[in-house]
Amino acid sequence: MAERRSEDAVYYDHMGTPCRDSEYHRRCSGRWRGEINLGKDGTGKRRRAKVSAKTKTEVYEKLKDKRREIHEGIKTSGSDTVRSTVEDWLTQVMRDRATKTRQTARDLLDPLLDEIGATVLRDLTTDDVRNGLLAIAESRTTRTVRDSERSSCGQSPTPKLAGNLAAMSPASSLPGGQVPRQA
Repeated sequence: MAERRSEDAVYYDHMGTPCRDSEYHRRCSGRWRGEINLGKDGTGKRRRAKVSAKTKTEVYEKLKDKRREIHEGIKTSGSDTVRSTVEDWLTQVMRDRATKTRQTARDLLDPLLDEIGATVLRDLTTDDVRNGLLAIAESRTTRTVRDSERSSCGQSPTPKLAGNLAAMSPASSLPGGQVPRQA
């Protein structure tokens, strides 16, 4: 069998219904599907990332996002939130650390998680983090905000949280790393 040349496949899935428009599928009931070939696993089975949407354009956009995620090494589901990722990090990755260290990290991140914790991880932007830090700067000391920033950006639980957040954070964009307090 010949090997596929393209890593992407986009097709219309009629889901068991008859095709009414074989050229454009405008009047067909079903969904557009897309796949990215990720190579083979250790057993020789083909690995694929799959997406689906109502329109072909949406599938291409989702495939582009999926390719970016794969390139950046991010593996998230569409339902992972910032809060769940941080909780997993605190309980799994930080489990070797002292109880006091874990509690300090939790205490520093809780105010920020109250602001951005419900955000889906795939949709998290540097602006979300910046706005979250500015929101907690209104009621917290500069040191608390700085330490919250370091906890969220310096020892990030995922590359998505780290990214370029340290460069985009409010504390690093001001002289001396000071976060302005609201009067």
